[in-house]
Amino acid sequence: MKSLAVLLGGVVVALSGVAIAGPLKDSTLAVRSPDEAPTCELDDCNEYCDQLDQGYGVCSEDNCTCSDPSKISRSASPSNDQCCFGLTATGGPAGILGQLSDGQNRIGQSLPTASYCIGPNGGVVDGDGRGCILTPPTSQWQCDQGAQSTSNFSIGCDGSFMYNGNSTFWSCPTGDHGGYNVYTNPIPGQQDCVNVTMTADSCQSGCTPPPPPPPPPAALTTLAPSPQPSTTSTPPAPTATCPGSSSCPTNICPVELSGKFEFPHLIIPIDSANPTYAYGTQFNGTVSPNIATIFNFDIPASATGQDCQLIFLFPPQDALETSAYTLSGSGEIGFSMLEAPATQDTTWENAPDVAKDLGTLTVAPGNSYTVAKMGCPAGNTVAFKMEGCGDDDTCLSWFQDWNPAP
Repeated sequence: MKSLAVLLGGVVVALSGVAIAGPLKDSTLAVRSPDEAPTCELDDCNEYCDQLDQGYGVCSEDNCTCSDPSKISRSASPSNDQCCFGLTATGGPAGILGQLSDGQNRIGQSLPTASYCIGPNGGVVDGDGRGCILTPPTSQWQCDQGAQSTSNFSIGCDGSFMYNGNSTFWSCPTGDHGGYNVYTNPIPGQQDCVNVTMTADSCQSGCTPPPPPPPPPAALTTLAPSPQPSTTSTPPAPTATCPGSSSCPTNICPVELSGKFEFPHLIIPIDSANPTYAYGTQFNGTVSPNIATIFNFDIPASATGQDCQLIFLFPPQDALETSAYTLSGSGEIGFSMLEAPATQDTTWENAPDVAKDLGTLTVAPGNSYTVAKMGCPAGNTVAFKMEGCGDDDTCLSWFQDWNPAP
């Protein structure tokens, strides 16, 4: 059976088996009467418009309408707090997002490329100025004339298009020329829905590269600043008061990862000393008497039918090239799988409940640990939590590195 691995920096999960813009200028439409245009079949209409060098075709009753996409400009007088962009989907059905004439956003089907603008509150409009909304009860994302845009969309520093801080969307087949509609949740009973991510071709700020690993502190472990951009001041990272660092064995870590593996895509610390404070995603994982850390992994749909392993790799410090860690106390850590993924707004108080207790391990440098084995939750985002055990004094903090362990 094939293998897939998911990497948590020093920790590895191995899986076996806006700125933003206002409404755009209306496109120019060239309407042909039935005696000038062919009977309106979409393929014929597209060919007819292409011959006239008037862009793509749109069928309306028996009329073939030609719309020149060059008349749609993303820079159509945006205000200072707006930005316009296009989207490309990956993960399931892939390609540039297009749009039907009624405002349905679709992947595939060779539709005209859609243009969007996002505002300060995260509301999106399309190139015709229609508000883009999540339609109940299915949460389909489409753009309707006169509709007030659903808020809380955003574009991450790397261009990831997100809703409520989550970059995972769902695409479900329409049965119409290979097209897929876009949803924020899968449709109940629809077995062919797959999760996708979407990337904007502009409006991203560019992510700040990770800082070099700091020298180990004598008493306090401080998490690195969040990599996510913010319009407000950066919140302080949680701190853990720990005893002095323990001595560590120096034997070389015995496991070498092979095959596919996944890195965590969100690292969220939660702090019992500040139970309602959301620290957002961080570069470091931390476990202490008051801090637990949640790790999100996006398991690709291609992992269907494979087995998964959650692996914690803990190399000795002298074997690391670009990472660093501090450890004090007994090293006893609890692991669990959660009922839902974390978000940028997750706190100690609202963190997802534990779906399955994965037990405890006493960790030490120079070792690797298989925490759990399971069937791969293909096409889903899954979250694991690391935390201290009861009154134990373990304090562990590490820089979550993308480089493989030696």
